[in-house]
Amino acid sequence: MRHTLAAKGKILLFVLCVLGLFAGFLYRKYRPPWEFYRELATVELGESKSLLGASGSGQRYVKFKQLQGAGFNNQAQEIHLFHHLALLTNRVYVYQPFMWRHRMELQPLSGFLLGPTQGSLSSQVWDEVCPLEKVKNVTFDAEYEHRWKQATEGLDGPDECIYVENWILNWGFLESTAIHEIWPEYRKYLHSHYRWPSHIADMIHRSQTQLNLRPEPSSTEGEPYLALHFRRGDFEEHCQHLARTNQSFTSWTTLPEIQSTSVFPPRLDPFTPSSVVEHCYPDLRRILEAIDAQIRSRPHIRAIYILHDGALGPHTSIHSILSNSICIA
Repeated sequence: MRHTLAAKGKILLFVLCVLGLFAGFLYRKYRPPWEFYRELATVELGESKSLLGASGSGQRYVKFKQLQGAGFNNQAQEIHLFHHLALLTNRVYVYQPFMWRHRMELQPLSGFLLGPTQGSLSSQVWDEVCPLEKVKNVTFDAEYEHRWKQATEGLDGPDECIYVENWILNWGFLESTAIHEIWPEYRKYLHSHYRWPSHIADMIHRSQTQLNLRPEPSSTEGEPYLALHFRRGDFEEHCQHLARTNQSFTSWTTLPEIQSTSVFPPRLDPFTPSSVVEHCYPDLRRILEAIDAQIRSRPHIRAIYILHDGALGPHTSIHSILSNSICIA
């Protein structure tokens, strides 16, 4: 009996060692490029200190309570809106690291979004430029229809350092029609300030060159193409919740120009659960039919590239649905 227990213990120890080695291998293989991130953080700090040295007196700064750990799209949207709000009120935006949800770890923002870091200050120097005694803490909690105006007026004051301590761009605000008023100026902001970092732009350029694709819509070199990425991820359960609670479109999809031109039929009926699911979590055939409609309206397209994580059904063929396509990768 004692020998049997000892043998089982050795086997268990061996299994744990193997699992430990395998886990270590996976971590090393898929871990973030820490050295690269450290270099970016150092560059951000240096640029911020240089900006402080060159700006002189009279600058006004703002730092916001920021969404942490949500999906990249949610964080990116909020960061750009905060940067836009800072520019509208002639304040220097104090940007914060991007929170990678998968590991709940902070990464330098310039590794993912370049625009909001240009002419802005890293939060690494916030305490240096805005010590506690100089910071004015404010909250903007007006009704959604008036909140953006309240924020612009509140940030337009003479205080040198302002910290907005409540989450002003919450889900309720983004779901409301209040964002319609923001859109015209925000659209101009995105055109001027949305920038990918150089390492991402280089990857795009490399792919376009290797595949002979047009670098710009106005270019005549390379093939015109359609490229898209759709991720179904964990949305199935979330969309079922939205269907049960009769939710409609949200955020920028509520804009009248989007509703009138870009909603693939049939129209959404938020009081019919199947209709909500059809728009929120469409099956693969419906997605491909929407892509096919776009292709048919643009006959000059010569190549199609689709990246997705939606499993194909046993009787579903991308080629059979996209019958007018030229190339699918």
